[in-house]
Amino acid sequence: MAKLLGRKVGMTQLFTEAGVVVPVTVIEAGPCYVVQKKTPAKEGIASIQIGYLDVRQRLVKMPAAGHFKASNVAPKRYLRDVRVPAAEIDKYSLGQELKADLFKEGDIVDVIGTSKGRGFAGVFKRYHMSGPNATHGTHEFMRHAGAIGHHTWPAEVNKGKPMAGHMGAERVTMKNQVVARVDVENNVIFIRGAVPGHRNGFVIVQTAKTPRVIKGPPAKTEETKGAKPGAKPGAAAKPAAAAKPAGKPADAKPAAAKPAKEEKAPAKAAEKPAEAKPAEPKAAETK
Repeated sequence: MAKLLGRKVGMTQLFTEAGVVVPVTVIEAGPCYVVQKKTPAKEGIASIQIGYLDVRQRLVKMPAAGHFKASNVAPKRYLRDVRVPAAEIDKYSLGQELKADLFKEGDIVDVIGTSKGRGFAGVFKRYHMSGPNATHGTHEFMRHAGAIGHHTWPAEVNKGKPMAGHMGAERVTMKNQVVARVDVENNVIFIRGAVPGHRNGFVIVQTAKTPRVIKGPPAKTEETKGAKPGAKPGAAAKPAAAAKPAGKPADAKPAAAKPAKEEKAPAKAAEKPAEAKPAEPKAAETK
């Protein structure tokens, strides 16, 4: 696991190729120096101790001065241990310099720092309580926390009750931060987003212990091709039904031709009988 010690310089912004503004925190990471090597045979653990930020010789006590002198390293203000695999412990040597090139753009890291101290804060600022309604009849109780205990029994205050007290100045870990850019020449790392602490505050940048997993659509394989959406990964797709042959087999007997239907002549409309004319009266014969 890669780890570097450094200090928070401040915040700025970067522009991507698409013109998108990205807020970043500038961290001066290193250079750090290997002060001690711990082996499983001697200390029972495989790790290296790195130091950061020079300190004046007269401010270092004699035991610590001898510790730095054994590794031929100038006295450092901050010392931290870094766990390494036992097979890789020989890759490091006393006095070796570690720079920002341990990380590259796109890495997922955890940044550890100390949050800004806010002093003695009330419940409104410390726990974001809302408080009672500031209306008629409410006096001198606008920003109070309210009742904190029980009745006669058990007559005590529960542990962890949100109350006024010291706020900030605590160790905070920002997990799964993205490295936006690395400047190896100046030992500067640009971390996307905010980092706890004030300017020039001490921070630790290390490889993320639980890196986030970017979820996306599953890749199509030979087994999943043709499967319906939502089907289980192990379920095999049903084979397509065999297509029916277009033509009929040669052995099949030809169907007998049906006789053509005789076309019936349209029936003639029935002729209406001729209307009989009334007989004319005969004239009387004259003699």
